[in-house]
Amino acid sequence: MVVNLASFLSISLVLLLSVFLPSMVTADVASGKPSWQIMSDQVCGDVLCSDTKSSILPISVSSIAYFPPPLKQISQGVSPSNVTCTEGKALVLKQSNGLPACLTPSSIEKLISRGWAIHILPDYSDGNNNSEIFTSGEFVTESEPVAYFGDTKGYVAKPVIDGNYPGIVMIHEWWGLNDNIKEMADKLASHGYVVLAVDLYDGDVATTSDQARQLVNAFDSERGIQNMNSATSFLTENYSTKNIGSVGWCFGGGQSL
Repeated sequence: MVVNLASFLSISLVLLLSVFLPSMVTADVASGKPSWQIMSDQVCGDVLCSDTKSSILPISVSSIAYFPPPLKQISQGVSPSNVTCTEGKALVLKQSNGLPACLTPSSIEKLISRGWAIHILPDYSDGNNNSEIFTSGEFVTESEPVAYFGDTKGYVAKPVIDGNYPGIVMIHEWWGLNDNIKEMADKLASHGYVVLAVDLYDGDVATTSDQARQLVNAFDSERGIQNMNSATSFLTENYSTKNIGSVGWCFGGGQSL
């Protein structure tokens, strides 16, 4: 039997479609959602699937292109604070398991807001803290530890002079409620705020990336929400704050959102 080239190509195309199409259609039908909804909350490599223009199904995070991978660098003795990414990528920490990943910078803000990732920072050092970027305001302040969520103690800083000040729930980095955060609470309060620096780790404070990673892995997000809601109620009930905002850094920034 003689088959011309056009017929051969047509048959080949049909065979190929019969192989690939069923799995793609099954994915849509099984979820009951169109493909754009399936992709909307997933990560395709180093970007959000909803940000891709292709209709191809999501690829695994493990296919992100960088060399060597962050974990391999750490296993080879590189400090977590010195891990590097391929040019054009930025290092973050995965919220789910505390492991580092290299991502496209344009996707990081969205991934942090969705709770997929948090920023990764160098090991904590008393000699180089971001509290130094804060300047003191005109108010003299006073501060004290307070139990605001069961036995959990936070740090309240406020102006000495009585007044109707707005409240701020301040949320620590992945290190925990350390002296650096308390210093930032004092400085922010000096500008005319009642600041409650919360403790989402129940008293634990990390000084190394490994310790911080363990605390992040053990963090209960639902309990964290209850913790921060209690902080809001505490400010309202004890300081008559009518306006309340929140501020946080890295891990705390995601919790603030």
